Amino acid sequence: MKIKANLSDLQMEKATPQKQTSVVTRSSSAVRNAKTEIDLRGMSLDEALIEVDRFIDQGLLANLQMLTVIHGKGTGVLRKGITDYLRQHRMVKSFRAGGLGEGDTGVTIITLK
Repeated sequence: MKIKANLSDLQMEKATPQKQTSVVTRSSSAVRNAKTEIDLRGMSLDEALIEVDRFIDQGLLANLQMLTVIHGKGTGVLRKGITDYLRQHRMVKSFRAGGLGEGDTGVTIITLK
C-alpha cells in the first residue's frame, strides 16, 4: 500500500518496551503424519541432505526416537554424504548402518536425542 503525505504531517512514534516471550507449539498433525522412514534413492546428494534435514525435524516434532534413511548401496556417495552430515548434526545421538533384515548397508538407522 502506498500513501502520499507531507513530511510535516508525520510524527515519530514512541517506542514501548515489549516483553519477549517464546511459545513452543506442537502441531498434532505433525505427530499424526510423521514417518519413520524416508527413501532417498535416485536423489543427488544436495537434494538428499535437504530431505534428511527436514525428516529429522519432523521426527523431533513427533518425538520419535529412531528414524530410517534408505539411500541404497549404489556407489556409496549418498551413504558417505549422509553419514558425514549426521556426524555434525546436534540432534542426532547416534547412527549406524542397517543390519540383516533392515537393509544392510543400503540403510542408515538414526537415533535422535
